Parts: sequence; structure tokens; C-alpha cells
Amino acid sequence: QRIRIQNTYGQLNRRIYGGDVYTEIKPNDRLLIKARIASYDNKFSYGSFPYKGNDARNGMYVMEFMSPVIQYTDLAKTDKSGKAIDPNSNNYVLLKLMGKDNPYGNGDSPTNLQPHYTNVLNAEDFRYSQSYTEGNTTWERDKLIAQADADYKINNVLQFQIGFKYRDKEGYRHITKHDWFQDFTNSTTPIKLSEFETEDFSPNKGGFLKEMGANYQQLLQPFLTHAALTNFVTNYDDQLRQVYMNQLNPEYKLWVGSNYDYTEQQTAGYAQLHYSSKTMNILGGLRVEHTKLWEESDTLTSKTAFDTASSTYYYLPEKRYTNLKYIGILPSINTTFYLNENSNLRIALSRTMHRPNFEETKPGYAVIRYNDLEYTFGNPHLKPTFSYNLDASIEHFFGLNGLWSIGSYFKKIKDHIFPTATLDIDPSSGILIKKFDNAANSWVLGFEGVFKHKLTFLPGIWKDFGVDANISYSMSRMKVPGRDKSQPMTEQTPLLLNFGLSYERKSIEAKLEFGYNGGYLSQINLAGDATGLLHKDSDYDIYMSSYYSLDYQITYTINKKCAVYLEANNLLNSPERKYLGQYWRTSSVEYYRFKTQIGFKLTI
Repeated sequence: QRIRIQNTYGQLNRRIYGGDVYTEIKPNDRLLIKARIASYDNKFSYGSFPYKGNDARNGMYVMEFMSPVIQYTDLAKTDKSGKAIDPNSNNYVLLKLMGKDNPYGNGDSPTNLQPHYTNVLNAEDFRYSQSYTEGNTTWERDKLIAQADADYKINNVLQFQIGFKYRDKEGYRHITKHDWFQDFTNSTTPIKLSEFETEDFSPNKGGFLKEMGANYQQLLQPFLTHAALTNFVTNYDDQLRQVYMNQLNPEYKLWVGSNYDYTEQQTAGYAQLHYSSKTMNILGGLRVEHTKLWEESDTLTSKTAFDTASSTYYYLPEKRYTNLKYIGILPSINTTFYLNENSNLRIALSRTMHRPNFEETKPGYAVIRYNDLEYTFGNPHLKPTFSYNLDASIEHFFGLNGLWSIGSYFKKIKDHIFPTATLDIDPSSGILIKKFDNAANSWVLGFEGVFKHKLTFLPGIWKDFGVDANISYSMSRMKVPGRDKSQPMTEQTPLLLNFGLSYERKSIEAKLEFGYNGGYLSQINLAGDATGLLHKDSDYDIYMSSYYSLDYQITYTINKKCAVYLEANNLLNSPERKYLGQYWRTSSVEYYRFKTQIGFKLTI
């Protein structure tokens, strides 16, 4: 119903430091001992804006202007589910429907979504609505990483190896928000966009979202200049009131779970035996891993307290904890049979483990993504994923000029971790609720092929070219709690395709690479009511659309120490599109346009 213009400014700071000490000891010709200790520290935070120093109000700054109500001309009268109704009925809702979801004919295409409205807008109509900063400080440290390996050569064909590793990790993520609103205590005159110095958006790039086939520039008013945006809080300080994100803030219930701390200790040991002869190579072993995870976050309780300074009752927060311990027993065997001088047959059988990340197991209330209008709840009872894997492939080498390989793989997976989108909307915020769960049993079956060859058999300049191609196709199934039929797994792309054309001659190396990533299921829609799930199939699940890429790079070597290069990426500008079940139900689309880089390499 309205157009909201956001002007943003942020300073992003990231620093990482660390180091390790490594040593090798070789008491004799048969035994080699390796040892390593290390520690790393990584921190991300927003910089000092809009205030200097470590002011708690600093963060990614957003300033908003809001239009009056827009009178759209293409809204359809439907029932609350979007279905056709009697045109004379007074019980209806007005909706803008895309594609085949419009019961009166096809709606707008998601690739050319046109805004149709009667208003004539100008900067005078847009009023200041709010400013806010989102604070984010994320820190993680590997206090200690210790690793030791011993390699013993039994004889000319047998080799035994044993090892140990320990990792002690700790970290936190603290997210908050601070608001500025216009204070109408002394004046009722609104702050308007027309009061500020502005500039057109992307005047030299064809306008805003030109890829969508519509001139959205007509909808948007000019954006603030950098100076107007960054000086607003100080220049208008006497006309603003500030709202702190604390327990007295009515929005605190939305942010209370966005701070969490964690520690994790991983202890692992392995033993393996390596057999190598002229006809085969066998590597078999066992790895055992123990993981101990602790996390802490907050949620609001029904207990209240009274703040005398503001005469306000507020709900008290309370700590929630995650305590997980689990052991992974992970055997594996890898065999290579040398069929002849140029051909190998590889077969591998293994059991592997995937740990959930810290946000997925976080206790307490949800982490909020304010600009995305999403809550993400962790699951303190989430289990790690275990997979039995069988891989087989055959490969053939064309001497030093290339190879081809074909293979297949099968994975039997227990407790696959998948994200869910309940599509339940918090009535006070309009925010989508997301969670994580385990799927009891899942499987993946895939096939892959690789071909690389230098075209040395061609005459003239063509002998300096080469081709590089690979393809992977997979099928997957998982059983979702509450649904009768199995369906594809989340985050599993069914088709990957890459093709490269290279050129090498004397001092020049160049390569053109084309890639295709097939669409895949991203999140499962588990919206429900008292009767159960609203969607028994995947028609309203959240998908990522397929996309294409084209990249180019060329390097010219001046001498052994100097080289210059040019890279160009994303030349096709394929969109990153997310949609609900059907392609026309686009929920978000992003274009990144191409990126170029010119560089100089110097080896000393």
C-alpha cells in the first residue's frame, strides 16, 4: 500500500589473526611423527557510525521515508484464499496476484512485475518515518587446536598411521537495534524528503532494476546524498527522540533471542592401514569423534517487573541452554584398481558425520533478521547427520593431455538437517517464522562425468586450445514429518553442468567458463493449524531457481617474476531467485551484474 525508500550506510570491520607451530620428528627411516598446535581469533563488527567510538547505538544505519497510500489499479477481488468470488459480494479482499494464481486470468509475470497506480508522487509526499541501526558483533576463537600424527612404514607395501586431534572453540553473536523517530512534542510539521539534498539512483546504469523490464525509477524519489544521509542524526538531533533496545522497549521480545554464546570441544582419533602394490591401492581406517556443545541465549518469561523511572511493567528475560554430546564412529575404505597403465577403477565405502551449526542448535527465542522480516528459531534437540556412502568411478588418462572419468555415488542418510518455513506470521511484526528439524531417513543417488583434453592433435593455432567439462546429476528423497509422501531433499541441486574453453601459448593463458546450477528445494513449508499441515505436498515449499554463469580470465606472463591478469565474472547477470512452489510466486530476486578485476602479480 505504500512505498518505503531506505537509505543505508555502514562500515564493516573484519579482523582475523592466529598462528601455529608445526614440527616433524623422524627417529628412523620407518617412523615419521608430526605435531601441530594452533590458535585463531576472528571478529566481525560494524564500525563507529553514526557516533564515534564504541557507542552502543552504532551499527548498520538505515533511514526511511514513507509515501502516502498508493491507489493501485490492478488489484483483484477474491476471498481470503485468493479464489474467485461473486463480483457483487461485499465480503472480499484486494490482492495483487501473479501468474496462474490469478483466478481471472494470468497475472503479472515475476520477470516483469509492473506497478499500476493512479498517484503522482514527488519528494514533498515522502515523509521521514524512522531511522535505526542494527548492531552486530560476532566473535569466534579457536583457543587451542592440537594435532599429532604418527606414520610407520611396516614394509614396502604396508604403511600404518595413527593420529589425534583436539579443538576448543568459543564464540558469541550479539545483535541489537536502536531507533530514532521524529519528536512531535514541540512541532507537528513532518520532516520531508524535499528538505534534503538528493541524487538519482544509478543514473548511468539504466535505472533501478532495469532487468525486471519496468522503469521503477518513476516510482522512486531521488535518494539522499552521502552527506545528507550520514549527517542526519547530528543535524536533526533536536527534532528526534531515541528508543533504546532494552527490556522496557515493546519490541524487545522480538530481539531477546538474538544474542547467544557458545563453546564446543571436539576430540578425535583415527587409525588407518595403507596397502600399495603395482595392481591396487587400499586405504582403510577408523575415525572416532566426540563433540561437546554448550550454548546460552535468552527468552522472555511470564514474570513481570516494574520500572519506577518510567512507570512501566516489563517481562523478565530468562536464560535457556543447549547441552549436546555425541560420538561419531566413522569407518572408511578406499580402493583403487590399476586396470592398465592409463585406466583406474575406484571404489570407496565410508560413514561420515555432519555437525549442526551454532545457529541451528541455539536455545531461547529466535534470531531476528529485521530487514528480511524473518525469525530463525534454533533447535536445542537437533541431532547430527550421519551418512553411509558408496562411491564408484572409472577413469582413463590420455597421457599428460587429459582424462575422462565417469562415476556414481549413493548416500543413505540418517537425521538430515533441513530448514522449515512455517509461514506463520507474528501478528505484531509480520515476521516469517523459520525453524530446523531432522528427517529420519533420506537418500541420494547421483552420477557424474568429467572430460579434460588439450587439443594437441589439431593443426595450427587450434592445438593450443583445451576443453574442460563436467556434469553431475542426482536424485534424492527425504521423509518430512506430517507428509504422506517422500520428496526431494533440501539444499540438493539435481543438475550441475560446467564447460570451459582454455588457451595456452607461450606467455598467454586464457579461459572462458560456463556454468549451470539447477534449481533446488531450499526450505519446507510446514504451515499448519489445529487440523494439521496446510500443505501435504511441496507446492508451497521455498525453492531457489536455477541460474547460469559465464566467467572469463586471461593472464600474460611478462617474465618469471611478473604477470598481469584480467578477470570478468557473472557476464550473464543471471538472477538469484527464490520462489514458493511455482516459478511465478517469486518471494525475492537479486541481480549482481558483472564484476571485473585487473591485477599485477610480482613474485620476489
